[in-house]
Order: sequence, then C-alpha cells, then structure tokens
Amino acid sequence: MFTLPSKRFAKSISAFMLMLFLPQAYADTNSIANQEQVGTDNILITSQLDEKSYLHFTLDNGIRALVISDKNSHVGAASLVVNVGHYNSPKAYLGLAHLLEHAVFWGSKNFPNTNEFDPFIKKNQGWNNGSTRDSNTRYHFQVTHQALDEALHRFADFIAWPLLSQASIEKSLIAVDNEFNARISDWRKTLYVLQNETNPKHPASKFAIGNKSTLTTDTSALKKALTSFHQQYYGAQNMTLVVYGKESINDLKTMVIKRFSEFPKTKLSGQAPPEPLHLPSQLATKIEVLAPSSNPSLDLRFELPANSSDFPHNTYRLISHLLGHEAEGSLYSYLKAQGWISHLQVVDLGSRYVGKLDLYLELTNKGLMNKESVIAGVFSYIDMLKSKQLPLWTIPELQATAIRAFNFPKAQEPGDWISDISEDMHLYPSSNWLNHQAQISDSHFAEFLKYLTPNNMQLVISHNDKSTLAKTNKIEPILNTHYRVTQLEKAQLDHWSQAKAKPSMHFPKRNPFLANVITNNKVTPLNSTSKNQAQVKPSLSVNSEGMTLWSQNKTDISKNKISASLRIYDNANDISPIVRMLFANMAYTQLTSNDYFAHLAGLGANIRSYGSDYIININGYSENYFDYANLVLTSFFKLKPTQQAFDLAKQKILSDINYQQSQSHAYQQLERRLYKTLLNKPYDNEIKTLLANYNYQDFLTEFKTIQTYQISGVITGDVNTEVVQKFATNISHIDGIKLASGLKQDTKVKQLAQSSQQELVPLQHSDAAINYLIQSQDNSLQNQAMYHLTQSMIARPYHYSIRDEQSLAYFVDVDKVYVPNSPSIVLFSQSGNSSVDTLISATNKFLTNYARTLANMSEGEFQAQLTLSINKLNSAEFSLSRHTNALATELYATTKQGDYAFDKKEKLTTALGNINKASFEQFYRQQIIGNNSKRLLLYSQGKLKS
Repeated sequence: MFTLPSKRFAKSISAFMLMLFLPQAYADTNSIANQEQVGTDNILITSQLDEKSYLHFTLDNGIRALVISDKNSHVGAASLVVNVGHYNSPKAYLGLAHLLEHAVFWGSKNFPNTNEFDPFIKKNQGWNNGSTRDSNTRYHFQVTHQALDEALHRFADFIAWPLLSQASIEKSLIAVDNEFNARISDWRKTLYVLQNETNPKHPASKFAIGNKSTLTTDTSALKKALTSFHQQYYGAQNMTLVVYGKESINDLKTMVIKRFSEFPKTKLSGQAPPEPLHLPSQLATKIEVLAPSSNPSLDLRFELPANSSDFPHNTYRLISHLLGHEAEGSLYSYLKAQGWISHLQVVDLGSRYVGKLDLYLELTNKGLMNKESVIAGVFSYIDMLKSKQLPLWTIPELQATAIRAFNFPKAQEPGDWISDISEDMHLYPSSNWLNHQAQISDSHFAEFLKYLTPNNMQLVISHNDKSTLAKTNKIEPILNTHYRVTQLEKAQLDHWSQAKAKPSMHFPKRNPFLANVITNNKVTPLNSTSKNQAQVKPSLSVNSEGMTLWSQNKTDISKNKISASLRIYDNANDISPIVRMLFANMAYTQLTSNDYFAHLAGLGANIRSYGSDYIININGYSENYFDYANLVLTSFFKLKPTQQAFDLAKQKILSDINYQQSQSHAYQQLERRLYKTLLNKPYDNEIKTLLANYNYQDFLTEFKTIQTYQISGVITGDVNTEVVQKFATNISHIDGIKLASGLKQDTKVKQLAQSSQQELVPLQHSDAAINYLIQSQDNSLQNQAMYHLTQSMIARPYHYSIRDEQSLAYFVDVDKVYVPNSPSIVLFSQSGNSSVDTLISATNKFLTNYARTLANMSEGEFQAQLTLSINKLNSAEFSLSRHTNALATELYATTKQGDYAFDKKEKLTTALGNINKASFEQFYRQQIIGNNSKRLLLYSQGKLKS
C-alpha cells in the first residue's frame, strides 16, 4: 500500500509551508490563531479575514477540544465526533452504530425525560442533527448564544450517560427501519450490490443503515448490545469536540471543562481495517444491475490509497479535476462528440481508511451500443495523463481556487461548519484543521495514476431495460437484488490497457477567469476588502424602459461575493408553457458548454422556467463577476435554436421529470404536485404528454412570437449602484435585445373553496405519504402573521407526536407554503409502516388536540412561543444567495410598480407583536380546524392499502 512520509503529522507548520499555502498572509497576525497564553503548539492556520479566536486543548480524560470565539455571532454551536461508525457494528447486529446514534437522545442520567433535548433546542431557535458514517459518528447542534451552556449540559449528558430504555430502543428501531425503507432507490440497490462485491473480511462489506431484520426486534437483546457497544467505544479518548460561541475562548474553555471532563474512557477505539478492500478476484470484474428508473450508465470504480494518507497533497482533487474537466480536449468533450454520453461525473468515494474513485458516465442509446468503445476512450484519456507533462499553470490554478475558497468560504451555518472541523480533527495535524483543503500539489500524481488501470477496476453497468441484461447469477441479501458478475476477459483488459491518447485529447488550457490571480504560474494576492458602503435595504439602482434592478451592498454574510436573482418576462402571452421551458433549457445548455472555466473559478448560474417567466440566478466571486453575468445574459438573449439543441432540451426535461418521479421521496413528489396546483402550472405527466406531441417546427413557430423582454431583479453582495448601472447598460447593448415595460404578469395563486378537498396522487414510491395544506382566507397582514405563528408553534409538536411518540412516520414536518400573497401551511408525513388513512387520522387528531393545548397554555407560555416566532423571523442569515432569493421573492410578490421598500419582515414583526393568546385561539378555531377552513389533502397510498 502506498504511504506518505510521517513528517506530515508535525505539530507546527514551517515558514515554507505557510508561504506555500497562504501566499498572501505570511506576516498577517489574523492568519494564525495565536491567542493569549497560547504557544506554538496551538497554531491553527486561518483565513486572511478571519477575526475569530481559536484555542485547542486536551482534557484530562482524553477529549481533544477546540473552542472558537466569534464576538459577532448571535448563535452558539457544538459538534462532537466519536471515532466509531458502521465499520464497528458487530455482525450479529448490523446497523447497531446507527441505532445508537438515534437512541442516545431518548433520556439520560440527569435528563430522564424522553422529550427533553430536541424541544430545548427548538425553544432556543436551534436545530440538531446526528449522522453515522463508516468510521465515525457525528452529533451537532446550534442554538442562541444565551442557551449554549445549558445546551452543552444536555448534549454531554445524552452522549455520555444515555438511559437506553427498551421503550426508547423500540422507537429508535422503528425510526431506523423507516429510514432504511424511505431511502430505497436504484442508486442504493447498486450500493448494496457493491458492498456484496467487497472483501467479506473488510468492514466496508457490512450493511450500514440497519433495519428490523438485521437488528432484531428483541429490545432486551438490543439493550444489552447497545449498552455494551456504548461502553466499549463511546470513550473520551475516541472523541473530538468543537464549541463555537460569542463568549471569549477562556469562557468557552471553562464551559467545556465543566460539561465534558467527567466523560469516561473506554478500552476500544476505531482502527484501520487490516484487510484489503477487495480480493484480487473482485477486481477486473463486470457487475451488471437493473436500474429501471434511471438512465443507462457506466461506473468505473478504482481502488486507491486512503484519502487521509494523501495529506497535504490532495491528489484526489487533481485527478478529479482532470478526469471531470468539460472544456476542449477533455474526456467529456471527446465522448460527447461521439454522441456516447450525456453526463460525466467524477466522485471521490474515499474515507479515512479506504480510497475509491468513481467515474460515472450516463450513456445515450448510441453509447449503450458502444460501451466497450466508451471505456476505451476513458483509458485513452488516462494514457494522455500518464504520457504528457502536466502544464505549469494547472497546480497554481487549483491552488488559487482552493485558497480563495478558504479565504472566502461557502455560506454555512456555524453548526454545520464546525461539524466538519470536528471530523477533520481526527484526520489532520492541528495546524491544518481549518485549511487542509486549501493545499494541493502534484507530488503523488504519477503514483496515483498507476492505480487507474483496468485490472484495478470494478466496471458497473446499470441497465434500465431488462432485455439488455443477461441472465443474473448472484443475489444481494438485503434487498434481494438480482445481478450479474463476470470476470473481464484478458484480451479485453489488454485492449483497454493499451489504449493510446486520441489526437484531440489534451490537458485543460489556461483558465481565463483566473488570469488576474495567476501571474507567471504563481498565485498572487487577492483584493478582498470592499470599499462600498454597507446598506440596510436594497435601493433602486436602475429604473429604465424594460429594466428595474435593485442593489444592496451586503458583505456581512459573504465577503468578496455577489449574488443576483433576475426575473425575465416576455410579450408572448398565448404560447405554450413548454416553449419557455425548452428555451430556458437550451440557453442553460448553451451557457454550460461555454462557461466551464468560469465554474472552476467559482462562478455559476442557473436558467430555468416553470412556464410563465424565466428565472436567472448568478452567484460567485467579485472578480470577473459582471463579465460572467454579461456572458450569461448574452447566452440567453442571443440563443439560436437548432434541431439538436431542441432534441437535447426535450430529453433533459423528460429525464429530470423521470428522476423526480423515481428518486424523490414520496412527500417531495406530493409537494411538487401541490405547488403546481397552487400556481396553475402543468403537472409533470401533462408536460410529458405535451412534449411527446411537440416538434421543432412547432417550437420555432411559437418562439418567433417572442419579441420583447422585461427584466427585474435584485443584486446583493460586494456591489454598488455604479457597477449595477454599468451592468444594465451592457445588457441593453446586447445585439437584437428589445426591452419594454408592462410585460410582467402577476402570479395567480389558486384559491381553495371553504371546504376540505382531497386528491389521490398515484406514485411509484412504496411509502404512504400526505401533504395536508391549510390556506388562509385572505392575504391580510394579520393572516400572514397568524400563519407564520401557526407554523412556528405546531412544527415541533407535530413532529414529536407523529414520529417520536407514535412512531407512525419517518419524514414529518410543518412548513410554510412559499407562494405569493396566499399565506398557507402544509403538514407532511411519509411512512413505510403506516397506511395513509392512519397518517390522515393522526394529523386530524393532532390539529384538534392542539386546540386544547392552546386553551391550557398560560399567557406567559404563549408569549414565549410568540417571542420565539418573532426571533425566528428575524434570525441571522448565513447565505448570500438565500438572502438574495428571499428579497427577489418579496419583490416579485408585490403588484406595486417602481420603487419598493423591502419592508415585509418589519411589517410582519409588528403584526406578530399585536397578536395575543385570545386572538390566536380564535384564529386557530376558525381557519385551522373550523368547518369553513380551506384545506387540500394530497395523498399517496404506497404499498400499505388502507
């Protein structure tokens, strides 16, 4: 096995490494977390603009902890990772590690109430989550900063001293079994097949999720197994902890010591498996599976060194970049030019102890007929990688994008951000816990390429037509999936091994969107300081014929980034809705065929239509942003349809619908149907029928009637009025564009009758599911506030009642319905073990019983719920694109022309403040459970008929 020098685990980082990986911050005191009473052993490399304070230490019991003080934060968060996961589940109880993850929060030594932790988190405007992975289990939460210490108290108690009662184990088992059933798909069936084709002595061959069959329903036996597993592995020496808050690092450290010092140690720790991932007989094999709801595809899976062993070089990223490139000279462009593939993706499937690289190729019908040639093309490209010199600019460009992503990270809530760090603490030296992904080199490139051979490959062929799959010869035991495995012939292997690079194949050329940060093949400093004046609200920057644009300088969420959400309307009121859908799809395809370099440089766009208008979202770094935005809009307005582009657009729309219908959860499919009903959009099957009878000439006839456009939008981030006005001028100068005002059509939302309506929606999914809509009587500000409060108050109790207390469903929630000028909520649930009648009955009963809960609620308790709802409405934002889209949604819902105040949140806050318990009870009785309430129930029966 390929290994790296042991010096990578040095506790401190050399000046050379600092210069290599932080070229702009050699002497910047913000680039090294060097706080009071912190020596050189406590160095963490941080990004240039990071003003947070960091301190890491080890408790006497062995827990390695990192505290992060952010004086600007309004939240507190924590994440704990235990170095034990699926790999450690005993064969007698496959899925036990996952079951324990569910079971620990059902009562503990100091908090025996089974309904304790989650309500406390929700009460303090927070969320929590857990996940079990191959080699670790992760728990994390986020709350208001005032509640951090009390949340840590509960968090620590549940993980260290869970009661693991038989009743809670039974509920956890139902949840795990429901999760298993809810996630069955073609992709997961293939995953289980591949687990079956793994070395049986390697823990990767184990069934990970677990279900009632592998875990047994004997809760007494499960209690013993869970208790033993917890006592063996949930020890302090196996744990890493990150705590984030507004408090100083010394105060946060005090919290950690107070809450986590009593954690016991245990005897066992997760270890690297001694056995190889695959037996020699399991490589150089062809595995064929039936995936009827997916497009035919090839997966070339290669076994490589474990990911963590490749630090600090990140060779996986270099190889994935080259194999997955889509520009001229790439593998993608070669296979696409032959008409063999519609999609290519490189996926790093490795983890701490294993390395796997998957090259996924979605085949066209022509590609399906030429599978061997497709694979030969892959190895021709690999030969090019092996035989030609890596260009001088490749590594600097990857370093530039990695460093920029590190300095200006993606939008994340603190609870999610620190959860990744808590896992990285198990994998990397402390100095690199934050910046390990900001490093890349080609030192191991040639060595890794040696693993990309036909003899080190599992070839997976997914058939969507049973007639193309030869007789199966094996059965996967979890889902009883029949599949076929054959050893690849030596002559075939030799043919692929000897494939030579095609003349058209070459390394990616220089990225023009990175030219300003790459000079003489070296990364140059980035200008990261905004000189624009921050704005509380967007202002109207452009108000001309056919174009209105608002802008807001908003750098407190994301620095050096810009986000735009645009709506485009046209004059053709009477055309078929699929014209705009095809138009948007063609424009987006044309854009993506030309903007791959922009994508690599951190710029991206989306063009879509649901039939009545066009939505264009553009996001990315400030450098080159408006050059790229001009490219996007030019691609849209100057589209020249062709028969080939039309055919591809039809195929893509149909493929997307088929994917939604076959791969989405049942409740998600019902939600999609619900929105189309409310917005009077054609249903998926109606679109499929329209497309089947629609030809290119029909499209051209209607497309030509589109003569003029109107543009409206919001642009936020590192912007000012001047640059937005210049952008608008460039748009207006696009050849052939004609802009006109008055084209916007207000969105018409279907208003339900004052009665209960229901509709059975046949789905392919085997689970029962419901979407239970309750619509407001009108769009008054008071009703908007009432529905906001209703969602806030009943979401957690509904989840607890249906999922936790009664164990009726796995996916359970209450959400607001995001359509213009029609306040509504939707209650949804999905289950593999309950009938749809049971779900409907339980939901009706919950709504009725909650009226009694309201009646028994004190004025103080109600005011606490009201305050929570107001705080939720005004909670801190963490995503610039979500902020922009929220502003755009507010803008497009208004019928007012010209300037707009963007004051909906303030008005709603005021309206909420005017609600009292008596008025809310009256509203609830009349509009939520009253006989004249406006309700629509969409349901799917699943396999359990009522």
